[in-house]
Amino acid sequence: MEDMQKAEEIESPDTAGTQGAQENDEESGAKGTEESDVDSLRKLAEDYKEMLQRLQAEFENAAKRASKEKEEFRKVTNAKLIEEFLPLVDSMQEAVKHAEASGNREMKDGSGKILSQLMKVLERNGVRQIRAMGQKFDAHLHECLMTADESGKADGVVLEELQKGYTLNGLVLRPAKVKVNKHSEKQGNDMGEGQGDGHVA
Repeated sequence: MEDMQKAEEIESPDTAGTQGAQENDEESGAKGTEESDVDSLRKLAEDYKEMLQRLQAEFENAAKRASKEKEEFRKVTNAKLIEEFLPLVDSMQEAVKHAEASGNREMKDGSGKILSQLMKVLERNGVRQIRAMGQKFDAHLHECLMTADESGKADGVVLEELQKGYTLNGLVLRPAKVKVNKHSEKQGNDMGEGQGDGHVA
């Protein structure tokens, strides 16, 4: 009997150690599960954050596109409306010229006042008159309707403005119709011979 009791006493520490180890394993497992859950929640939160940031960026880009399209539509609409006014501007300019030629001061003052008010409205909306007289011919800004040969003036210079041209916010709304100086080939050859190289540009 004493031997059996001693054996049980000897076995008891091992049993207690085993139970303690099992308890520690269970605690470690529970702690590991909690940490895993926290990591999963943290990753989920990061995913939602990235998704919200992406949605916000897409929304802002869509708003910018809509604003840009609205502005482009407004510009096109303004351009069409302003084009409708240009014949009226032409008529008022002609009226001022005729009034000056006929010496009708009252008509000149009245037409000039209306023309000035109309031009101020157009200018506030981005319309600018294209410079033509005395300028070098520019196919982007001018439309050549006539040519002349004036030796005293440079080749390619605008001699006369037949109809005024306009830009809208930097873009050509209507080119200026002009008469351009164009030297004849004979004159060009004479000039070249005078310089001694016989070359015509």
